[in-house]
Amino acid sequence: MTVFAKLAAFDPLLVYILIIGFFLGFSLALSFATRRYIDNQTRRGHNDIAGYIFTTVGAIYGVFLAFLTVIVWQNYNQAADNVTKGASASLALYRNLCLYPNQEQAGPAAETLLALIHSTITDEFPAMAEGKRSQAADQITDRLWAEVKKLNPQNFREQVLFQEILQHLNTMVQLRIDRVGMAMNPRFSGLMGYALTVGALITLISALLFGADNFWWQIALTSMLIVLVATILFVLIQLAHPFSSQVGVTPSDYREVLKLIKN
Repeated sequence: MTVFAKLAAFDPLLVYILIIGFFLGFSLALSFATRRYIDNQTRRGHNDIAGYIFTTVGAIYGVFLAFLTVIVWQNYNQAADNVTKGASASLALYRNLCLYPNQEQAGPAAETLLALIHSTITDEFPAMAEGKRSQAADQITDRLWAEVKKLNPQNFREQVLFQEILQHLNTMVQLRIDRVGMAMNPRFSGLMGYALTVGALITLISALLFGADNFWWQIALTSMLIVLVATILFVLIQLAHPFSSQVGVTPSDYREVLKLIKN
């Protein structure tokens, strides 16, 4: 698990404060060091060059941020959509199993499906939050396949239901494979996170190269830039880990399925 995945698992407010504190500390330290070792008049004499560098760096970093934001947002929506579709397929599968005429064959499969839904909520989602897969859910899934294989349709109605059962089961299992894959191999890798951090630091350094008449006014303006960059990084970290962040995707859809089944 990367540093950014660990940060996503912490309290969001604490993470937000830590990110802002890190960049503010870096900015203040660099500002005082620049003021001490580089004469302000010298920096003011190079404001035109510093402005060109800052504009170029800001444009490059902005494009990089936009590119990652699109990827992260699509991945988050895909994860949320996956959970919703998986829960719907589970509900449809359970109802078809309950409608199957031969309940001696379909009953055990329905009970196993209920156990899998419970395991998804209590075992699989906590495991995905740590970037792992649930062995318990794997075993129950295998048992569900074995129970469905025991179905032996004898008439047209049973054959139609059997086809729908297989379709919903395949859909549910495929969505589960995709969901676990997204949790174990997030698209927002540690390399991207480090690249974002380095890009943010370079952008801040470029902003501090300007020579201003009022030192504290420059600090105030730079701090506004820091808060903006830190906010974007915070949102990206939270959305990039949809199953481990505190504002990520939850198994609420599966809980709703259990409520519908019990009713």
